[in-house]
Amino acid sequence: MKYRSLPIYLLVLMFSCLLSSCGSHTSSSCNSQNNPNCHSLAVTQSDGITLTRTYVLYVPANFQPGSSGLVLSLVGTGSTGEQQEAWTQLDTSADKYGFAVAYPDSLPSPYFSGDMAWNTYFDQPAWPGNTAPDDIAFLRQLITTEQTKLKINPKMIYVSGHSSGGFMAQRVGVELSDIVAAIAPLSSSLYVTLPLAGSVGQTVPTQKAPVSVLILEADQDAIIPYCGGAVSTSAGAVVP
Repeated sequence: MKYRSLPIYLLVLMFSCLLSSCGSHTSSSCNSQNNPNCHSLAVTQSDGITLTRTYVLYVPANFQPGSSGLVLSLVGTGSTGEQQEAWTQLDTSADKYGFAVAYPDSLPSPYFSGDMAWNTYFDQPAWPGNTAPDDIAFLRQLITTEQTKLKINPKMIYVSGHSSGGFMAQRVGVELSDIVAAIAPLSSSLYVTLPLAGSVGQTVPTQKAPVSVLILEADQDAIIPYCGGAVSTSAGAVVP
């Protein structure tokens, strides 16, 4: 894989998440009536269904249109963008380095007992039937929308995530490689098999452009095995 340079604030993003309480709690999406930094998009999915998707956006005072970047910080299962913003305290780093940060909300998943989760599998959804959210379409629209509004530097769009957010960041690194410069997933991998996919191995698409990748794993992780194998919290799910 070819690489682009990683900015220092993407490293800050990774470690701020590790040092914070990036846990899982069942919650709802953000509401603009309660949080002025909450935004919504009407996203038309690949199956033709239109869903309203939400995210928190923080733009520091020293953001420079045309030169400043954008970081997407993807939540873990059961968490919200607002919680991710509070836990990572990434807004403080944004104030220092002048980049914007988006904290997108995932959607409730029947596979995770209604907890909010990303659709991280390439070939088959982690949702029964035809109800799977098109998270790639959502994140693409989020990026292009804010790039137009804020005049974000197109060479400085980065995505990180923790746990299932890290799984989604790796999917983004492949399917949104035409608009993302780098990804930095934490405590995650790519699924080899998933129960609702009939335990059939997935096919990873060919990326469209080079993307820099920085992966941080814990060799004593009790959930996502460092050397691959079964995921302890998802019966039947296997990572390489």
